Amino acid sequence: MRVIFVPQYPTPMRYQEWWFTYFPDMLRYHGFEVLTLGERAVGELKVKAKTGLFAPITPSVLFETEQIKEYMHLPVRKDDILFMADISFPGFFPQILYHKRPDQIYGFCHATSLNYRDYFEFKREQKWPTEKAIMELCHKVFVGSNYHKKKLGLANTVVAPLPFPNMKESLNANRLIADRKNNIISVSRIGSQKVDDSVEYDVKRKFSDIRRQECYSWHEYYEFLADSKIMLITSREETFGYQVVDGILNGCIVLAPNMCSYPELLNGSFLYDSNEELIDKITRILSFNTDVRQQLICKEQMKNFFTTLTEVMRP
Repeated sequence: MRVIFVPQYPTPMRYQEWWFTYFPDMLRYHGFEVLTLGERAVGELKVKAKTGLFAPITPSVLFETEQIKEYMHLPVRKDDILFMADISFPGFFPQILYHKRPDQIYGFCHATSLNYRDYFEFKREQKWPTEKAIMELCHKVFVGSNYHKKKLGLANTVVAPLPFPNMKESLNANRLIADRKNNIISVSRIGSQKVDDSVEYDVKRKFSDIRRQECYSWHEYYEFLADSKIMLITSREETFGYQVVDGILNGCIVLAPNMCSYPELLNGSFLYDSNEELIDKITRILSFNTDVRQQLICKEQMKNFFTTLTEVMRP
């Protein structure tokens, strides 16, 4: 059985890096033949880390054009499965499924224009009907949390928390809290969706600073986390919550709002409902320098991510 895998333009972000390595390799491990559309074009792309967007517009369009050409010249077999890696940003590719549609279509939805303060929120009236129509084409749509399943409101969604990062770097998760030099950090990108200024203002007024650091590699990023005591999350929306995963794997104590997908990741003692509650939790952690080992609630589901996908897709 063959999976025709449709990734997006490969920017230096976690999912996009995995789409040409980790994802196809794990699907093969579970017994599928995998054909990745656009794989031949990847070597010709000049992928840049800093674009101001998730992906530069012109190279992304050219890349997707190559994927479409490749697909239209591909003999589609009766038992082929088409898997779209991110139907949140559908681009042009889904439109050609009306011309050349396999029997089985699946996809992962990381976020949609339904997301609060998302880049596309203000285009929702135009974008959401398109997203919904594409998702209704699919036999199943995988989402990262029950929060997203409820928000989409579609009968064909399956919850599959994303897999653990396949880290090759050595982590310093066992470094004692007292030995870490950064008290409070944030790794959220600046913007009203990911950073609540009112929360950060109160925290800074009480504790002087929230440190941010620009990192140029996964290793540098993990080292920054491993040298920090508390990771503060003030996001008002989330596609899954990989900051939480990264923080815990590197020994940070992660504090997040009691909303979105965070209650499916963190125990309630690490969630906050108000600025006052957050400040109280930070005060206690910093006062006692307590070594806390957090556990991800969805740890086992994350371990079984590819098993969940393949069991759903296999007849």
